[in-house]
Amino acid sequence: MGSVLAGNGRWGHRDLAGSMQEWVLDYYVFPYPDNSCTDCTVLDDAGHGRVARGGNWSSVYDADLRAGTTGGEQPESHLSTLGFRCARDGN
Repeated sequence: MGSVLAGNGRWGHRDLAGSMQEWVLDYYVFPYPDNSCTDCTVLDDAGHGRVARGGNWSSVYDADLRAGTTGGEQPESHLSTLGFRCARDGN
């Protein structure tokens, strides 16, 4: 059971923060852009791998659990703290 019912997702999912870092489409660049933009995906490979976003079950610091936390991982990485989330549009 989740701890915040008001934050439930459409299918009853909750408390997903900190489960695992999630792969995203972007290539990782440093410094990672932190400005607000529209369609600002980084599609140029700078050699630092892909972005892994958010925290995971082994994160030491609370701040690392934020969805905005980013790091670079090589796509061939096999880590128990790294995965992806299936998504679809609302239609």
